[in-house]
Amino acid sequence: MRFFAIFKIVVLLSLICIADDQNQTINLEEKEKSPIKYGAGVAYVSLPHYIGSDQTHRIIFPYPKIETKHFILEDDGSILRLFQNETYKIDMTASGRLPVYPGEEGKEEEKGVEFIKPSEKNRLRAGLNELSVVMLVGVEFISDPNEYINIEIPFYKGRAIGESTDVGYVFSPKLEFKLLKDGYKNHKLNIHINHMYATQEYNRYYYGIEKRYINSIHTKEYLPVGGLVYQRYGFSYEYKFSLEKKLGLYFSKYDMSNSVVKESTLIANEISSSMILFYSMFF
Repeated sequence: MRFFAIFKIVVLLSLICIADDQNQTINLEEKEKSPIKYGAGVAYVSLPHYIGSDQTHRIIFPYPKIETKHFILEDDGSILRLFQNETYKIDMTASGRLPVYPGEEGKEEEKGVEFIKPSEKNRLRAGLNELSVVMLVGVEFISDPNEYINIEIPFYKGRAIGESTDVGYVFSPKLEFKLLKDGYKNHKLNIHINHMYATQEYNRYYYGIEKRYINSIHTKEYLPVGGLVYQRYGFSYEYKFSLEKKLGLYFSKYDMSNSVVKESTLIANEISSSMILFYSMFF
């Protein structure tokens, strides 16, 4: 129900912005792009400690924006364009996962929403190792077979920065449907569906229980294999006030009911969600 409530808000926002466009049309294609563009944005992010957790990070943070002919540091990560033609493009992309700090064994940590801070603890990881910041770097193939569909096929390599640990590979194909087209140049409303698959190194890093960590919460060893981690579906909405200014909302729902790691005692919720609300601009 939360998904549909947020979706209705976005649709209402779209209608308000579309009505405004009838009085003032912004032709984004008339302005020439400079070779290098600099900007900044601010985002509010709500997401689980890890997919399957019942504790949530809520963060407000600023971030830089850079755009050149081949490199983009944008609202959803960094992109290095390797190749592009009229049909498809190939990017090198980078994104990250936040650290997760274990709670103290025998102590019940507060459930629900928390603001990220150095002392934040995850109650289900009580007695386990800390999860470092994980960087995912890889190559993404993007195709636009027609004006209403976008296909993305990314393949990432994971690395835990604080530990210099290899956390395996991630494959996450995505199908995206573009709902706002002709006549709505300042609006972008898409629905996406994707599946995330990972190797056993990734799944064991986030969801595995080694023998040395067996305790009152995790009573047996659990070493998952590689395979499907979750199914994700959601939407993204963006409104451009001008070529330089943009407002956006991304919402995703994660379903682990068919996951190869769903038997892990680290899974508290098979269904979870994330949301990003941002405003950004180029100077």
